[in-house]
Amino acid sequence: TNVAWPRNIVLVRHGESLLNASVGSVESADPAIERPKFFLDQSTGHPLNLTRDRDIPLTEEGRRQARETARVLAEIGTFSYVMVSPHVRARKTWSIIDRWANIQHRDTQFVLEERLRDRDMGALFGYTHYGIETDFPHEYIRYKRDGQYLFRPIGGGNYEDVRARIFAVIGKLKNDAPRQNILMVSHDVP
Repeated sequence: TNVAWPRNIVLVRHGESLLNASVGSVESADPAIERPKFFLDQSTGHPLNLTRDRDIPLTEEGRRQARETARVLAEIGTFSYVMVSPHVRARKTWSIIDRWANIQHRDTQFVLEERLRDRDMGALFGYTHYGIETDFPHEYIRYKRDGQYLFRPIGGGNYEDVRARIFAVIGKLKNDAPRQNILMVSHDVP
């Protein structure tokens, strides 16, 4: 059979989010300093006020990264098919790219693709590794036993779930966007 795959698939990770900025500072903190159980707002030092992963916004650095990505993508050319995760940080990254780069043409198809969403951390959302270890010791033991790829938190998903969703998206592209240039705006694990 002569299967027509997409010509190019360009993957873009969203710009730095409020949680990304917090993870970097909290998880790399000096072990002699008291470790927080929750991710902290870098401007106040208080726990981030987050209720849902999908609502986490970009930082100013994340917006700058999106503008820089737009500049690079403009050099690549146009895309006839754009797929974006429904999470706020991915949608905002795309809106900045769309505003700063002329990479769509009038026939470009835009899809807000639920299957591109980030891994769901369930009940552990917002907790640091230390917070999971102290408040959810059984989950921490399971995490150490199963490893990062297979560990599925309470009420959440694992990276195998993400892989299955991505394979389904790729199958959709094979049918919906043969020989086209595709742009996907997603997360660190698309």
